[in-house]
Amino acid sequence: MSQSVVGLSSRTRDILNYLLRLEGPVSVHKVASALGLSPAQVRYCCRSLELWLHVRGLELIKKPRIGIKVEGSVTRKKALLNELQELESRELALAPGERRSLLLLQTLTAHGPLPLSELQERMGISRTSLFRDLTAAREWLEGRGLELGTHRGRGVQVTGAEVLWREAVLELLLSNLSQGVLVATCVASDQRSIEQHATGHPFFRKARDFLDRMDLVHAERLVVSLENRLQVLFVDEARIRLILCLSLVLFRVSREKLIVDDKELSDCPPTFQDMDAVYGIANEITLATGRDMPAGEIRYLSAKTADALEIGFVTRAEPTVVAGQDPETTEIFAFKLATALAREAAKYLHAGLLHDQELIDCLALEISTLPSRSRWSTTPSLANSAPGDGNDVADPLYGFTHRILSPVLTSRGYACNDRLLSSIAMHVGTALERLGRTQPCRKVWVICGAGVATARNLVSRLNLHLPELEILGIASAFELARNPQLVSNADAIISTIPLDWVTDIQLVQVSPLLAPGDVRMLRHELELYGYEAGSIVRPVPEDGLSMADILPLEAIDTDVALDTWEQVVDHAGALLLSTGAIWPSYVEAMKDMIRLYGPYVVIAPGAALLHAGPEMGTKRLSMSMVVLLHPVPFGHEFHDPVRLALACSSIDYGTHIRAVGEAIDLLRDEGRRKAIIAASSREEILASVKCMVK
Repeated sequence: MSQSVVGLSSRTRDILNYLLRLEGPVSVHKVASALGLSPAQVRYCCRSLELWLHVRGLELIKKPRIGIKVEGSVTRKKALLNELQELESRELALAPGERRSLLLLQTLTAHGPLPLSELQERMGISRTSLFRDLTAAREWLEGRGLELGTHRGRGVQVTGAEVLWREAVLELLLSNLSQGVLVATCVASDQRSIEQHATGHPFFRKARDFLDRMDLVHAERLVVSLENRLQVLFVDEARIRLILCLSLVLFRVSREKLIVDDKELSDCPPTFQDMDAVYGIANEITLATGRDMPAGEIRYLSAKTADALEIGFVTRAEPTVVAGQDPETTEIFAFKLATALAREAAKYLHAGLLHDQELIDCLALEISTLPSRSRWSTTPSLANSAPGDGNDVADPLYGFTHRILSPVLTSRGYACNDRLLSSIAMHVGTALERLGRTQPCRKVWVICGAGVATARNLVSRLNLHLPELEILGIASAFELARNPQLVSNADAIISTIPLDWVTDIQLVQVSPLLAPGDVRMLRHELELYGYEAGSIVRPVPEDGLSMADILPLEAIDTDVALDTWEQVVDHAGALLLSTGAIWPSYVEAMKDMIRLYGPYVVIAPGAALLHAGPEMGTKRLSMSMVVLLHPVPFGHEFHDPVRLALACSSIDYGTHIRAVGEAIDLLRDEGRRKAIIAASSREEILASVKCMVK
């Protein structure tokens, strides 16, 4: 059977393109969620996909309760991806709706009348199919107030009011391109990440040709300017619509395709209440295009701004200062002080308090309710008053707050009292309870492009069905695209749109309503099975496991050139991460231990033992080792600089005792340290370690 006999639809090719980029099996539900399909559609396409792969010597593996995958070598998969990339749209069996969308895009974005012969060649269809598709396209356009005229000898052309043309193009783009693709198109700095989405998607390829002629980057800057003027942050859906609208305005106004009379917008709201912001954006467009903005364009901008605000936004109000109040008593000061309190508490109680955003927010709220500092001098200071007689004072955490945290408050001018200290102790206690759960939490960021209310509902459902998750925050796709470091302390991202191109952190895509299948997928992807699934699978001897048992060869690296202690921790953590021993949050936790307590991890001359608490992101007991090419200072008074670093992860506070004891003995023995540093390969290092700990 020849390869050309077996057809491939555009939908099937999207599925194949997705599967070829994965190493292991993936559930049908996840494929469906990633591509905006139903599980039934994916299963149906897999039937034709099996035959298409078979004639190319590959196999589609389907295993119940495990998933589907394309069986083949990495080289063979890359070759097949290249084949998909080279396929033209005419080689795909497009569905009628897909052909209509392509035809509409061709006719709407043409510079003038489009000859039928040229249109037929672009579409790659027969003359009969072309006329049938033109009829469907004409009906679609007529429903939106536009006409598709046929001119003898000249071809077809769309005619109608300018505002209706823009609305039709906007609807066509939004209905055929996903939010993830549009976000990538607007803000991705790496164009290859955008081209990845074009594979197997003829509409996207043709749309890119049109979008490239518009200034999306400039339009995105205009949206940021509008947000600053209105003091809001638009949700992703509203922002995408505004970017496309403003890019169309820039594109058409520069070509003198104007909405001159506002009577064309009879169905739009007459005005938007904050017209100063609209006029400001109109002036920026005038400066960019050299064209004055008529009343119709002003009305159009006003209507689109009102539409965006109706879709969703978050107020971005500046911190306010009460009359007669010191500016330092604003929300910003309260947040900074709350962060300082959390940091001090973390030094003594638990390192996890350092980044506990819920604790910081609660403390900031307590501080913001205190009287202004103009009246603090009249309030008795804690240093001059005895504790109250309430039960709270007898609480050990109250005593801790009194001794350790009250100096932080008084140093910033606060006169402490029992109520304030009791409240702080209560919040710290609640935070410690969260950190003391019987199983470690997975730290995640939530990215939701469907609006503020939907995002909050998604978080509520995550908290209800997956209490093991610690949600670090909610952000828009645009926020993440601009600042990938926003999620650097997370184990994973839970997103309603595909954003794999933004960050290397694991991303799990779910529906905004969090269906039961999404919950099962999250449990599987984030390994939310408690300690049992993440613990050591082999029996543990009574005296514990040896260092040689938990230091795998692939977790050893030699002659590594690094400059700072943070880079050393990152590298040692990356080795643990690559072996599946930890979550990404554990790397940051190891650095937090040094930030809080100083370079105590440097336990011998030139040697450091890096670690953090088991509840801060560990999966199993393991170790990694880094031998540095040049010594790196950690700040230790006696043992700096460091040439040899070990990192340890443990699932509890007992299993690792033997291995850590052996590691300490090894690092403190000068002869053993020198032997490891002098070793020429990681195989030689591992052999030396096994001999040393016998």
